[in-house]
Amino acid sequence: MPHATLPASLIFSPKGLKHFRRWQIQCSTRKPSDSIPSALEYAAFVQWRKQRREYGFSALGWSDERRDDDAISPSCGSGHRSSRVRPAKCPLCVIRAHLQFQTVLADAWANLGGPFAYTLEESPEREAAQEAWYWAKLELVKTIYEYELENMSESAVIGDALDLYWSSLLDPFEKQVEVKVGLERTDSGLGMSGKRVRFKENTVFKVGRQQRYFGRKSVVYEPGKYACGGFKEGDSGFEKDEEVVGTDSEYASDSEDEDEDESDQDDDDCPEGDFIVFG
Repeated sequence: MPHATLPASLIFSPKGLKHFRRWQIQCSTRKPSDSIPSALEYAAFVQWRKQRREYGFSALGWSDERRDDDAISPSCGSGHRSSRVRPAKCPLCVIRAHLQFQTVLADAWANLGGPFAYTLEESPEREAAQEAWYWAKLELVKTIYEYELENMSESAVIGDALDLYWSSLLDPFEKQVEVKVGLERTDSGLGMSGKRVRFKENTVFKVGRQQRYFGRKSVVYEPGKYACGGFKEGDSGFEKDEEVVGTDSEYASDSEDEDEDESDQDDDDCPEGDFIVFG
């Protein structure tokens, strides 16, 4: 939009200001004024002046401009986002117009001293030129931001269209009505849904005693909670059908010799007299 308070005489000479007013009357839709134009208005004015010099007639190129209705699809009613915002010019021409207008304002500001003027006197014209330059810069930034939003929106639409195509290649013989993104879990009924595992409240899930405590022939064996009958819990050894016998040779057996070898005790340390035989 044009600036309402800054004068157009900052960038136009007196003769150029007359041509600008004529362009406003013939081509512009807003009420003629002496305020500074926008970047797009300045670009249209420059193009109009160029065509008048070359061809000698009014620079109204209605056949080359795109209408708003052309941006809407006649079949589905969807609009192309980049063409609906400014259908008369492409984004490249719009940015080029903004940069050209920025250069014109920078030259006008420089002719009045620029941002580094070595003077302490206040100059309303230099301040107006500075304000015009910053205003045009802000308009350029807004335009760039709008194009970035349009680019992201259009990229999303194009991405959806490509996803629709690639998803149709998964099963070419199946009619694709609607593309559903995501996985749905269905119950086939083949699982073991009726069986459950339950634990009692007194179940202990901690690590129990080591494996060597379960060997009945081990010297550190301790009968557990579910030990077989005949064993007395709390004894260092187990006592099943125990009997006290002498050390005579008629009561000795080969199994007793093997037990003595596995106990890692010397024969000299064995006590004399009676001992326990485990059957």
